[in-house]
Amino acid sequence: MGQDQMEVCGVMASRSDDKFANVAWSPGPSGSPVITGSIAYIDCEIEAIHDGGDHDIVVGRVIELEILESKPPLVFFQGDYGTFG
Repeated sequence: MGQDQMEVCGVMASRSDDKFANVAWSPGPSGSPVITGSIAYIDCEIEAIHDGGDHDIVVGRVIELEILESKPPLVFFQGDYGTFG
């Protein structure tokens, strides 16, 4: 996502049951959602799922990737948003 998509990032990080209900998107090659306005996407098929304790570790096989826009990326690190310096 781009720096201009902080609000969308918040929706995706929420505990909402339907995170895509109020977010514009279109289907990627596999049918997975590509969020409108994103800088790029990586479309994958699930290759394996491993137990990571309180999380699952999902390994994907890339089937397509594309750069959609050239704009500053949204960076989240140590609990805050920032930029590349």
